[in-house]
Amino acid sequence: MTDTLSAYRKTLPYIHEWVSYKVWQLRVPGVQVAIGFGGEVLFDEAWGYADVEAGRRLTTTDLFRIASHSKTFTATALLQLAERGSLRLDDTVGTYVPALVDGGSLLADATIRELMEMGAGVIRDGHDGDYWSLLRPFPDEQELLALVLDRGQKVPTGSSFNYSNLGYSLLGLVIAAVSGRSYNDFVRESITEPLGLRNTGPDWDPTRADDFVIGYTGFHTARQRQRIDHVDTHAMAAATGFHGTASDLVKYFSQHVIGAGSLLDDHSSDSRSARPGAPPTTWPPAATAPGSSSTASEAATSAATRAGSPGTSRSRCSTRHPDSSCPS
Repeated sequence: MTDTLSAYRKTLPYIHEWVSYKVWQLRVPGVQVAIGFGGEVLFDEAWGYADVEAGRRLTTTDLFRIASHSKTFTATALLQLAERGSLRLDDTVGTYVPALVDGGSLLADATIRELMEMGAGVIRDGHDGDYWSLLRPFPDEQELLALVLDRGQKVPTGSSFNYSNLGYSLLGLVIAAVSGRSYNDFVRESITEPLGLRNTGPDWDPTRADDFVIGYTGFHTARQRQRIDHVDTHAMAAATGFHGTASDLVKYFSQHVIGAGSLLDDHSSDSRSARPGAPPTTWPPAATAPGSSSTASEAATSAATRAGSPGTSRSRCSTRHPDSSCPS
């Protein structure tokens, strides 16, 4: 381990120079990068600005919206509930979200596991998705259910992989129903607080508004980046609401390394609870999030965040759409 740690440390100056160059080359407003090994954060730096117009320099503790990394917290919470015997991954979603049964949705018979694996055939965002462009607020619980009940299954359950923000939002309702707590409270009490992640939370936090970075659009929309307001993602927090920092993400993903984590037992962390014959579930599930990129392995954990709102892009530039990609 000592030789490996030494090798990692030797790469850090090169990483610093490479990121510095890319920030300059791509004219990115701001970037955080953190790298960890063996439970230790080896590298935690920030470049650029948290607020370009105000000239506020970005720090390593400024908060970014981390979009679809939220799904990994949701999957972790479900696995925790399964370990506690509060639910089974093969329970149907309709067991905990009776509105699907009452509305006659075929999704009521899909299992929690199938939603976690993006295999339930749920439509991605509804039939317009205007809330991603901030043309209207993100849906609350009743609006979410209405979106799902309105032709919300596009293909039969189990027939194919279909990425769905609405599917993971339904899983947030499952967590609330099973735990008797709101989704936001449960993930705070079971994940972020036990790990001491003071700069990570399940949604926009107006009490810490001054700690959030400003989100900006990408150059594919205009020659100048435009500021984007932060918004509450309401019932879709389980899919896209979270905020955090690069160093907090390193600490969090390190807890999913086999044999090193405290959140889950190794059986759950290894995602070996998939039903026989099912495609292997990647871990973290749906972990490549708009606005940040991260990897978790037995060797090292790294995370990078770039300035954005719940609308930051998969390819590290800021857009209004949390799950879109944009050119530099």
